[in-house]
Amino acid sequence: MHIGGHRSGANLAVPVRGASGNVLAALNVSAQATHISNRKMTKEFLPVLQHRTQELSILLL
Repeated sequence: MHIGGHRSGANLAVPVRGASGNVLAALNVSAQATHISNRKMTKEFLPVLQHRTQELSILLL
């Protein structure tokens, strides 16, 4: 998981792992920092991204 941001944006990324544990891809969400904080983004979007990356990992077996 990566949480980042700069003056104009808030970003959140979660890795999609294959069966061997290697990172094959990532899902991310970005928004203007004026619309959402990193804290709120983490609370609202992190659980969804984690769930979806688990689903994708299963499909990549």
